Amino acid sequence: MLLRYPGLFASLAAGALLLALVASSYPMFISAASSVAVGKQIDRTTRFGAGLSLGRTFPIGGADVKAEQAIFGERTELFRRRVARQPHLAEPVVTVMAQIPYEVRSVEDPSLDSDNLLVARSGAVQHVEVLEGREGDGMWISHFTADNLNLEPGDEMIIAPPFGGNHVKVRIDGIYRALSTEPRTPYWRLLVGQIYPPGPLSAPPPPLMLADLDRISGIVRQMDLQDRPDTGSFDLQQEAPLHAARYTWEAPVSLRDPMTLEEARDLQVFMMNMNDSLRDRGSELYKAFGCVRCFSNDPQILTQMSGVLSETEVRLAPIEGPVQLLLTAGLLVALMIIAAAGAFAVATRRTESALLFARGMTPLSLGVKACLEAMIPVLLGTAAGFGLAVLLVRALGPGGAVDPSAVSSGARYAVLLIPVGLLLVGFVSAIFFLRQSEASSARLGLLSRVPWPLLMLVASLFFLNQLMRAPGIAEGSGDGASGPSISLLLFPVLFVAGAAGISARLFQGGFRWLRASSGKLGSSLFLLIHRLAGAARLSIGLLSACALALGIFVFAQTMVNSLETTIRAKSLLFVGGDVQGTSRRGQTLPDDFPYPSTAVTRLPAEGEILPGGAVVDVLAVDSETVAAVAYWDESFGPAPLQELVERLPEAEDGQLPILSTAPEVTSDASLSIDGQTVPVKVVGGVDAFPGMSLDRPVIVVDAATITEVFEEVGAGDPLEHRNAASEIWIAGDTDGIVDGLAEVADPPYFVLTAAEVRDIPSLSAVIDTYGVLQTLGLGAGLLVIVVMLMYMQASQRNRVVSFALSRRMGLDNRSHRASLVLELGAIFTASYAVALLFGLIAARVVVSNVDPLPNIPPDPLFEPPIIPFLIAAVVLAVVSVVGGALANRRAERADLAKVMRLAA
Repeated sequence: MLLRYPGLFASLAAGALLLALVASSYPMFISAASSVAVGKQIDRTTRFGAGLSLGRTFPIGGADVKAEQAIFGERTELFRRRVARQPHLAEPVVTVMAQIPYEVRSVEDPSLDSDNLLVARSGAVQHVEVLEGREGDGMWISHFTADNLNLEPGDEMIIAPPFGGNHVKVRIDGIYRALSTEPRTPYWRLLVGQIYPPGPLSAPPPPLMLADLDRISGIVRQMDLQDRPDTGSFDLQQEAPLHAARYTWEAPVSLRDPMTLEEARDLQVFMMNMNDSLRDRGSELYKAFGCVRCFSNDPQILTQMSGVLSETEVRLAPIEGPVQLLLTAGLLVALMIIAAAGAFAVATRRTESALLFARGMTPLSLGVKACLEAMIPVLLGTAAGFGLAVLLVRALGPGGAVDPSAVSSGARYAVLLIPVGLLLVGFVSAIFFLRQSEASSARLGLLSRVPWPLLMLVASLFFLNQLMRAPGIAEGSGDGASGPSISLLLFPVLFVAGAAGISARLFQGGFRWLRASSGKLGSSLFLLIHRLAGAARLSIGLLSACALALGIFVFAQTMVNSLETTIRAKSLLFVGGDVQGTSRRGQTLPDDFPYPSTAVTRLPAEGEILPGGAVVDVLAVDSETVAAVAYWDESFGPAPLQELVERLPEAEDGQLPILSTAPEVTSDASLSIDGQTVPVKVVGGVDAFPGMSLDRPVIVVDAATITEVFEEVGAGDPLEHRNAASEIWIAGDTDGIVDGLAEVADPPYFVLTAAEVRDIPSLSAVIDTYGVLQTLGLGAGLLVIVVMLMYMQASQRNRVVSFALSRRMGLDNRSHRASLVLELGAIFTASYAVALLFGLIAARVVVSNVDPLPNIPPDPLFEPPIIPFLIAAVVLAVVSVVGGALANRRAERADLAKVMRLAA
C-alpha cells in the first residue's frame, strides 16, 4: 500500500496527525494558558508579594557586637538554606528597619533638621536613582534631605534622638532621588507604607536613609538608648520595647524560568510546610526566629501566593469548558478524515475489493486487513501530530510555560486514540465493502437518497433559533465568567455543511447541462466538463468536503478578527483613549509630556433634554485636542471625529452646539443642567462617542462653549457642578504613558487603561477560546489538501483506461495536465466561493449574538480579515497546479499497453 497508493497513505497519516494534534494539544494548551495567568498574577502581586517573607522584631545595637552579628548571620544563612530547596525562589533579600525617633541635622548649621527613617536593605543602592556619590561605609540620603540640609557627598551630618541620648556623626556617601517621587517597583514593596503618602493630598513619610546593617547597629549603640524609656518603641508593631529593629527576610519569586500552575501549587505547599515548621517550637526555624520576650511568640510566613492561585483558577475556569467543546469539534474533523480515508481505501481498489468478495472474504476480515494496512501511517501520523502539537502550542499558543505533566498527558491521549483511528478505518472499510453485495448495496443505497444537506440546514435553523433566544456567550456556573454556548459552534458547522451539500449538487448539475455543448470546446475544457459531470459522487463529495472545511476556516478567521476588533473598540471607547486619568478640576499634564492628551469633564446623568425629560450624560471636551487622542471608528458617526468636533465651538443665537447619541434630541430641544436651561443645536448625530456607557445617551459639547452659553443666560458654569468629574485622556503606548504619569509632579489620582478593561477573565476566556477555533480552521485547511489527495488518487485509478484511449486518439501531455489543473481549480473555486458566502453569513449571524461587553458600546463589529482570505485563495491556486501536475505525472508513468490488454 505504501508504494501503490501514496495518496491513501498520506490521507491516513494526515488524519492520524490531526487526531493526535487536537487531542494532545488540549492539556498543553490549558497548561500554557494557566502559566500565562500565573505570570500575570505574579506581575500584579509582584514577585516579592508572591514570594515569602518572614518578619520579626529583635534587639539591635547591643554591647556585644560580634555576638549580635553572629546571630544575625546564622538566621540569614538558615533562611537562605531553606528557601534554596525551592527552585522558584530567588536569593533572599534582608531588610532591617530601626524605627527609632531621631532627627538629622547639618554639622555646619545645626538649626537645619530633617526627619529620616534608617533602613538597611540588601542591594538597596542598586534600586535607587543615584544623583551623586559612590558606595562606601557611610550613609545614603535622599535629595529632599540633601536640599533641606545643604549637604553633599563627603559631608558629615548629625543623627540625634529627640528625647536625649548621644548625638552621632555620620558621613554621607551619596545622594539618591527620593523614592516617593519615583514609580513603585516590586523591590520596594515591603516599604510602600514608609515611602509613599497614604492619599493624594497627604504629605509623603520621612525619606529613607540607607546604610548597611553594621552601620545602623553602630549608630543605635552609640546613641545609648537602652535605659531611656521615654524614647518609645523602635518598631511600628510594638513587639519589643527598646533598642530594637524590624528584621525581615524575603525570598521573592525567581525570574529565571516561567512558572507553571503545578509549580505554583508546589511553591505554595512549600511555603505552608515552612510555616508549619516555624510554628513547631522544637524546630530549628523556631529556635532561630522565635522570640520569647515578644508579645507574639509565633513567627509566621507571609505570602500572597494563595491569592495568585485563586485568581489564576478564576481565569482558567471559563477557558476549559469552551476549549473542551472545540476539542470535540476538532476530533470530529480528524475522525472524518480517517473515515474518508477508509472509504477511499475501498473505492480506489474497486477491482481488488470485488475479487476478495468473490473469494468469500467477510466484511470483518476485510476490516481487520484494513486496520493492519493502516497501522504504519497511523503510527507515523500520531507521532508527527504529537510533535506538531508541542511545537504549535509553544509557538502559537498562549505563550506560557508547559508543565511536563501536561506533555505526558498529551502523549497519553495521542496513544489512546491510535486504536480508535484504526477501528474507525476498519469499520468504514467493512461498510463500504458490503456494497459488493447487491442486497447490502440496496440497503446502503437508501441512505444515499436521504436529503442529508437539507436535514443539516434544518438542524442549523434549530440551533440558530436557540442562539436568537439566548446570548451566544453563556454564563459560567462557578465564577460568572463567560464562554461560548454550544449553539454558537454547532450552528455555523451545520449551516455551512448543509449549504455546501446543496451547492455541490447544483454545481454538478450545471456541468451536466454544459456537457451537451462541450464538443465545440478545446480538449482541456471538454475533459473537465465530462469528468465533473460524470463523476457524480466523487465531485459532489469533494466539493462538499472542501466547502465545509474552507467554510470553517472562513468562519473561524472572521470570528476571531471580529471579536478582537470589537473588544479593542469597546475598551478604547469606554476609556476614551489608551489611558484615562481621573483628575482635579482644571488639572492638566505638563507641556513636555511625551504623549498627546486632552481634558474632559463628565456630568453623569446631570443633563435633561426638554421637552420629554430624557436623562443624558454630558461630556465637555476640548474640541482642539480631543480628536488627536480619542478613539474613533468610521462606524460611530457620519464623518471623521475632527470634522464633527470642529462644529462644537460655533454657537449661534444662544444655542449650544451638541453631538448626540440620542435620536429623540430634535432641533427645537433644550438642555437643562441643575435647573438651568439653554437651547441646543444638534450639529451631528453619532451612534457612539468615546467615554460613553450604554446606560444613558450622551451629549457632547465644547467645554469653553457650554460655559459661555450658560453664563449668557445668567446661569453658573455647569462644569463646576458638584458631581462633575474631570478626566485626562491620553493616547499612545500604555506602558510608556503609565510610566510617564508616575514621573509627573501632579499626576491623576486614579488611572485606568484600555488594556486593563480587556484583561478580565471573561474577555480572556472568549479570546483564547476563539484562538483555539483558529487552530480548528487551520485543521480544516489541512482537510482540504487531504481530500484533494484522496480525490486525485481515486479518480486517476478509475480513469486509467479512458486516459489510455485518449492518448491513443491524440491527447497530448500538456492538454491532459491543463484539464487536471482546471478540474481541481474549478472544484476549489466553487467550494471557496460557497465557503466565503455561507461562512461569512454564519459569522455575521454569530457575531451579532456575541457581545462580551454588552454594557459598553458599540454593538459587535463584523470585521472579515481580507489578507488571510487572499492568502488562502493563492494557496488553493498553488494546490490546484501542483495537484494537477502530480496526477498527470502519475498517469504518464502508467504502462498503457498493459492497461489496454487488461481492458480488452
